[in-house]
Amino acid sequence: MCRAMFRSGQLWRIRGTAAFAIGLTLAMVLSFNRPAAAAPTNSSIVIDATSGQVLLQSNADAPTFPASLTKMMTLYLLFEAMQKGAVKLDQPLPVSANAASMPATNLALSAGDTITVATAIQAMIIRSANDVAVVVAEGLSGSEAAFAQKMNAKALALGMTQTVFRNPNGLPDPWQHTTARDIATLALALHRDFPQYYPFFAQVRFNFHGRTYVTHNRFMLHYPGADGLKTGYIHLSGFNLAASAMRNGRRIVAVIMGGRSPSMRDAAMWALLDRGFGTATPKTQNNALLLASVVSGDDAYYLEHKAADSSWTPTNDGDRQDVAIALFASADQGASWTFRNVIVGGGWQGGSAGATGVNVAAADTSHEIDPVWEPYLLTYNNKLVAYYSDENDYTAYNATTGALTVAGDNATGPDSAGQILAHKTWDGVSTSWSSAVADVAGNTTTTSTGQSEIGGGRPGMATVTPTADGKWMMTYEYWGGGDNVRYKIAGDPLSFFSVTGVGAAISGLPVASGSRALARGGSPVLVRMPDGRLAYNAAGSGSVWVNAAGTSTGAIIYIKTQIQNTG
Repeated sequence: MCRAMFRSGQLWRIRGTAAFAIGLTLAMVLSFNRPAAAAPTNSSIVIDATSGQVLLQSNADAPTFPASLTKMMTLYLLFEAMQKGAVKLDQPLPVSANAASMPATNLALSAGDTITVATAIQAMIIRSANDVAVVVAEGLSGSEAAFAQKMNAKALALGMTQTVFRNPNGLPDPWQHTTARDIATLALALHRDFPQYYPFFAQVRFNFHGRTYVTHNRFMLHYPGADGLKTGYIHLSGFNLAASAMRNGRRIVAVIMGGRSPSMRDAAMWALLDRGFGTATPKTQNNALLLASVVSGDDAYYLEHKAADSSWTPTNDGDRQDVAIALFASADQGASWTFRNVIVGGGWQGGSAGATGVNVAAADTSHEIDPVWEPYLLTYNNKLVAYYSDENDYTAYNATTGALTVAGDNATGPDSAGQILAHKTWDGVSTSWSSAVADVAGNTTTTSTGQSEIGGGRPGMATVTPTADGKWMMTYEYWGGGDNVRYKIAGDPLSFFSVTGVGAAISGLPVASGSRALARGGSPVLVRMPDGRLAYNAAGSGSVWVNAAGTSTGAIIYIKTQIQNTG
């Protein structure tokens, strides 16, 4: 493994159409004879769905742009048509040239295509597809202009008195505006009037033309009890979110308009819903950013040499004691950080990074190499999961639970120089993290005293991501022969230990015909992009490989991203 010892952890981190509603009264027309604010307006409201009581509000009647929250009204009218029997879920809707011309976010539909009503619903909620919203509008009313009239008439009937719609998708139009209160009114109506269709809002992925799309609504994936509704963004609106959550039989609807970023908007929504329910969820989950970072004591090797010769100059890192991984949190987008707790503790670094056993401190009498490093954070089932590389000495792990057995002479005996991959979990309220679980134990080796220990091949530097087919994939370094990158696939991110052995060679993943072979030189990175695709990179190439299907078995294609040297 490349022992870049203090690699700092990981952050845990338009167009519209005309058509003003002609059915409105003159007074309504005059009251709307102005556009929304020219800059994002921050506003919010929280409402008890049963009683209708406004629990919290801030600037709730300030005009602003709905952005893709507009699609909530498009969906309302589509649900209404379905309820009346005018359209069916399996009914194909034709795609016009106008619909196909809509800019991203979209499904890249072509004129002459068709899309079923069921897929159209998923595409508007999960993908926020602008082209699909126009397909629905034209399918129900013949044109965007006629559909906008229906949208405004329905808005007035629902009591959305400060809203004007000009298109079905929320693309920028200076005269299309709404308020946080009106969007909350619409969210409540969707749940009240169409309970049979409301579960569509809780769906997180769908497949279309061989590609898997994953929800933009990250808040819904993490907040306990959340089950919809919709995100929205254009430059003039800021980041909008309409959310609904149920706890102990009580439903609350909340709306935030004008968030400065998705993470700040989601953190604010988390706090609003917590206040609405009157019960706080773990504060750790509510921070905009979380950071797992390697920490340690002073460089003992450096201090020893400086004490002996004040003019001595180091040429590399030395030997640090108590190398550990700590959790830090930031509620201000990284401007400041607060220490939360220690995730896992280790021992001596064991010498210079990249040169094990070199520059060892005299105080490290046993020449131990027991640091923990290379952390990776994610959330799963409302818990934090921290993966890390662990150079402590272990004799075995339990194949049923993944529990590790520490060598009795870990701090004093001959070091195996091995390393394993492990993880711990934290619920955000307990005083400490869980016990460690092995993810990749490596090969069994024998120390100079004849003791068997795991950690051969030094698996480390893990990245973990969910796949579109409901599985989890881990990539990591491995230096035991063959590819220097390996992977495991498991049913959940906490049971990689159940996949026996050291994992499969990364070159075994399917690569599209004609595409370059995957890089496998170590230091792998695997991430899931917002649209569900998986992107991979490793040492040996500056380019990336993309799995467009996002599944654990999807074919991967090489994409060149390197800047050419023309000098």
